[in-house]
Amino acid sequence: MSAPRLGVDFGTSTTVAVLSGPDGRPRPLVFDGTELLPSAVCADEHGTLLVGRDAVHAARAYPGGYEPHPKRSVDDGTLLLGGKEFPVSEVFAAVLRRVAAEAERVAGAPLPGAVLTCPAGWGSRRQAVLAGAAVAAGLPAPRMVAEPVAAGCSFAGVAGAAPPGARLLVYDLGAGTFDASVVRSTGDGFEVLAEHGLPDAGGLDIDAAIAGHLGAVYAQRDAAAWQRLARPETPADRRAAHAFREDVRIGKEMLSRTASTLLHVPIFDDDALLTRVQLEQLALPILERTMRATQTALRESGVAPGDLAGIFMVGGASRMPLAATLLHRRLGVAPVVVERPELVVAEGSLLAGSTLTAPVAPVAPAPAPAPAEPPAPVVVQAPAPVEAPKRRRSRLLLAGVLAAAVAVAAVTVTAVLWNGRDHDSGAASSGGGWSGDSAAAAGSGSPLLRVLTGHTGEVTGLAFLPGGTQLASESNDATLRVWNVLSGTSTGPFTSGKGGYCVAVSPDGRTIATGGNSDHSGRLWTVAGDNTVTLTGHQQWIRAVAFSPDGNTVATGSFDDTARLWDVHTGKQKSVLQGHNASVYDVAFAPDGRTIATSSADGTIRLWDPASARTLRTIDAGWVGVSSVSFSPDGKTLAAVGYGNSSGGIKLFDVASGAPARPTIEPETTFEVVRYSPDGRHVAAAAVDEARIYDPSAGTSLLTLTGHTKKVMSVAYNFDGSVLATGSEDHTIRLWHTGPYASAISPSAAASAGSGTVGQNAPAPAVS
Repeated sequence: MSAPRLGVDFGTSTTVAVLSGPDGRPRPLVFDGTELLPSAVCADEHGTLLVGRDAVHAARAYPGGYEPHPKRSVDDGTLLLGGKEFPVSEVFAAVLRRVAAEAERVAGAPLPGAVLTCPAGWGSRRQAVLAGAAVAAGLPAPRMVAEPVAAGCSFAGVAGAAPPGARLLVYDLGAGTFDASVVRSTGDGFEVLAEHGLPDAGGLDIDAAIAGHLGAVYAQRDAAAWQRLARPETPADRRAAHAFREDVRIGKEMLSRTASTLLHVPIFDDDALLTRVQLEQLALPILERTMRATQTALRESGVAPGDLAGIFMVGGASRMPLAATLLHRRLGVAPVVVERPELVVAEGSLLAGSTLTAPVAPVAPAPAPAPAEPPAPVVVQAPAPVEAPKRRRSRLLLAGVLAAAVAVAAVTVTAVLWNGRDHDSGAASSGGGWSGDSAAAAGSGSPLLRVLTGHTGEVTGLAFLPGGTQLASESNDATLRVWNVLSGTSTGPFTSGKGGYCVAVSPDGRTIATGGNSDHSGRLWTVAGDNTVTLTGHQQWIRAVAFSPDGNTVATGSFDDTARLWDVHTGKQKSVLQGHNASVYDVAFAPDGRTIATSSADGTIRLWDPASARTLRTIDAGWVGVSSVSFSPDGKTLAAVGYGNSSGGIKLFDVASGAPARPTIEPETTFEVVRYSPDGRHVAAAAVDEARIYDPSAGTSLLTLTGHTKKVMSVAYNFDGSVLATGSEDHTIRLWHTGPYASAISPSAAASAGSGTVGQNAPAPAVS
């Protein structure tokens, strides 16, 4: 009978411990009825450190003494909890002391040995802090094993013995960090060939993206109330913020099993719906970064995906189905997904065999200096361990991420780009401008956030995906691209046929429609660029596409004088809308899906019943041709732009009667395209080489956005109207910060807005 040994994975969010039984097999310890012990600590009013679920519970009463993720402070020396400074090693020891007590209770005797895991990139100083905490907690001087090595040993136990030389990829997506590691079997253990980590990509960052998504909505409702939740200052507000963070985390985890959930928003006392589709859209930019880090680790190891013996997913956040899907799609190898990924590293630590190092010399539980590090004792061949930048004590989930959203009720995308986190482009400070009183109201620099380059033809269609972090673009260079608006990078280009006029995104964000192919077809795509359905039936090029609000129908308008309705799932034609006697330039669904508007070169707008394909009303717009139409969010008003008869401008029509709703806006200007903002307070239109934003209730100009060097062909708002994308004949896409500026102007102020563009027309630095 072998003596019991303890293996501990001290994680950012949770700590897992396993104890070897009489047969040598590791079995997880249970804390308060679960195998996952929160790594959280909380100092109460007496300065006593509570840990685990006791800390989580105490945080409601002592939010200032709470630290949910102490591992992130390994370099900080001390932590300020409840007005008292604690050495970091003492905080670690408090958590490990709970582990030691439970292990000795189960074993019935003191433990002869212990193994602790750590990231492969941790050097000897960090390891010594953790080892010192273990000794202070009453454990034997621990041996250390790299987390990917432990995961590899666990994989061998799950999938069978890995022969010497077999290489595995370990994809470790935890709460606070991500690590991709390539390990090689040595016969009796594993060695790390290469690893690439991200200190800011994990479940907590996905939580922050969810919070930012909700903040974009609730800050518009009551900015002061959201400020209390996002940056709490009073004990009551800190308790509310803590409860909100917990609900976001639990809701995120539920969406791995369900299609939707409700998140309670304290202070507002409201329940917000979050769907799995929305979660995946919010998480995608973070997961895309992990994919790039994974590919970097593979490249540095010299191992091709096809040469891997397997891909092993570990860490609690790896439960998200999208992570496995992206890995399979990128590498062509189906990853191994285990039932309890949180336990993998701890269990593997006791199977690591000769890979274990000698016991690490602990440091005393006090702040340590930062001398140059000797070689790390963890078995790592390349690259050399790199310490992550120091992290500060303050880690409230919403702080920083939502600072801009709180102040100006803008989306996370805007907060990230506008507040200087976009280090890849100087676009936010050059190459674009605006005019009107909005400039004075803004009180800062140009609203240009980013210039996206890559298309080699006119950018004819734009559509944001839900969540606002991705943008689909169609160009007459015959390609579709899907952009990450935070990084400025794109997936694609995906060949969409010869030419290209239009693009639309389904309400759930899963499907993209394009038109403009020389074979007169339309196409439906996945976000990853897979052409799933081809729409055939038009006799000329498709000029416009639009999805119904329920996402089951897509409408197309064509130069063959017709519009057509298609089943999104089968691609079968449902009906033909016939009545125009010239090309159909645009199609739009009303928000309730019960009406379709089409605009035509015959100078009319037609409103249709999609169920019967009958014309409900024909509106003579007073132009030779009507270029574009857009419904207001309440479905009561239709905005239109056209050309000819010396009458341009933006015209508004009452949908119920077809009568003009208000005087024409800017009647002497010819616009290419018009779109209502999501809140209905503004309309954006493209005029020559600029975009303009108007208040439709007053007919007044709010913003003029300049910078494109050729005609603007397309415009699109993100989901809350804080960002406007414009596409041009100059082959570029520009992203503009519009929400705070537009909302800062009242109709009376706008009425007296001046003119005179202050922007420069030189193109901004490009991001490819």
